[in-house]
Amino acid sequence: MENIIYLTIALAAGALGTAIYFVAPLPTWRYMRTIRRHRVADGPEGQPVRIVGAIAPIGAPLIAPLSGTPCVYYAAQLIQWRGKGSKILRREFHVVPFAVVDESGRALLDLTVEHFRYTAVPRTLYRVTSSPTPWEEAMLARAGQEPSPTRGWTHSYQFVEQALTIGTQVAVVGVGVREPDPDAVGAVRGYRDVPPTRLRLGPTSRGGPYVHPVRPSLTGP
Repeated sequence: MENIIYLTIALAAGALGTAIYFVAPLPTWRYMRTIRRHRVADGPEGQPVRIVGAIAPIGAPLIAPLSGTPCVYYAAQLIQWRGKGSKILRREFHVVPFAVVDESGRALLDLTVEHFRYTAVPRTLYRVTSSPTPWEEAMLARAGQEPSPTRGWTHSYQFVEQALTIGTQVAVVGVGVREPDPDAVGAVRGYRDVPPTRLRLGPTSRGGPYVHPVRPSLTGP
């Protein structure tokens, strides 16, 4: 089952009603494991490479709205409950550029939310409430929801958050272009040292770049 469950923002049926998934035509992780793994320092240019490392922000990270956790991507969903039924009122997505860091260097990714369409991003937090926080009230307002002047909030609302948090171990696949790494200049200790470089990962012929939380099949060679 796990090889067909991937992220999109669509409410899964069932009692929890909080998972947000997409059924991919071809599991991304299966494609990713066909690409040879490299360290960042050894990754060749101009061909697909697979890098495994930890997520690190480039610049200021995002703050996931419900958990308050620093992250590089999050998806938030607002659901209204009425009796036994529910209705998705709003979905929001945010991503910032980030790097994947291993013991040898950094691989940079400039992604849009579309790149996360087939990515199994863990659910960070969800809660059901009729007493929303200020951030939740702002999201309700963006969804066109307002409290009753006399009775306040009269419905139960569910807020769902999925996020890629700082330090999460992931595998990434893309075509690498090597460039100087200005943030690692301090690693050069003498004139004989080779200036440090980093990889910037772009799409492969299949698409991407691809990001997936680490699983055993993606950490091998």
